Amino acid sequence: AYVPDRFVDGYGLNKRLIEKAYESGCRLLIAIDFGTKNDAELKHATALGFKTIVIDHHHVGEETVTADAFINPQQKGCN
Repeated sequence: AYVPDRFVDGYGLNKRLIEKAYESGCRLLIAIDFGTKNDAELKHATALGFKTIVIDHHHVGEETVTADAFINPQQKGCN
């Protein structure tokens, strides 16, 4: 498990963190409290072979979330 530090790693999901996880042998990415706005990064993780789960509460607009599981009470049908 790795919990990013926003002052060191930046805010939210980024390709550098995904690649660091990949190099350490991880193949499951669980994004908690971010991910709704990170479709490009989730696609990158999927291309590397990760299974992805996003658990978030931030506003869902017209964005597409390419995750194996997307849990967000802001999206339609997700109570």
